[in-house]
Amino acid sequence: MYHCLTMGLSFKLSMGNVLTLAPPLNIEESELERAIGIVDAALSERM
Repeated sequence: MYHCLTMGLSFKLSMGNVLTLAPPLNIEESELERAIGIVDAALSERM
């Protein structure tokens, strides 16, 4: 979570293990790819 925050991605956690992303309806594909990349990098770092 903190890795994502330092990279500029904010999100909510629900029930301890559910990641909730809520992008605006007009998000660009490149912005979505960047967000998923940040989450992927954070998860890879922890494993």
